[in-house]
Amino acid sequence: MGSMNFPATPTNGQVFDKWIYNGTTGSWDLADVALVGVINDLTDGTSDATSYVGLGCGALANNTDVNNTAVGINALTTNTSGNNNTAVGKDALTANSTGVCNTATGSGALSSNTNGSCNTAVGKDALASNISGCYNTAVGAQALLCNETGTENVAAGVGTLCTNTSGSFNI
Repeated sequence: MGSMNFPATPTNGQVFDKWIYNGTTGSWDLADVALVGVINDLTDGTSDATSYVGLGCGALANNTDVNNTAVGINALTTNTSGNNNTAVGKDALTANSTGVCNTATGSGALSSNTNGSCNTAVGKDALASNISGCYNTAVGAQALLCNETGTENVAAGVGTLCTNTSGSFNI
C-alpha cells in the first residue's frame, strides 16, 4: 500500500480523500461521509442526514434550505431558499435560488432557472433558459431550450419546442 501525502498544515475538520483531520487529537481519522461539513472538491460530500446532500465542486455551495440533492460541478450552486430540488449533472439548476420541487438531470438542465417551480428536465440543456416558468416537462437534449416564462409545456425528443420562450400549454 502506497503512502498518502496529507496536507502539511491541516485545519480541524479538513477532509482529504476519505480522511478527516481531528484538531483535538492531531490525527487523521477515517471520515464518515455523513459527518462531513463542507464540500471542498470532487471527493467530498456534505450532509446533515435530513436536509441536503451535495457532491461536486460548488454543488449546493450557498444552500440554506432543506431536502435538496445535487450531484455534479456547480449543481444547485446558488440555491438559497429553494427546497425539494434534485440536480444531477454539471451546471444542473445552477442559477436556482428560490425555485422548489424541480428535477434536473443532465449537463445544463434547468441551468438558468431562478424561481420556476415544479419543472422536470431530462437531457443536456433541457429547459436551460427557463427562469420562472412552472410545471414544464422536457425530455431530450435541448427540449424546451429557450423557454423562459412559459408554463405547463410538455416536450419529448431532442430539440422539441426549442424555440418556445413564453408560450404555455404546448405539447
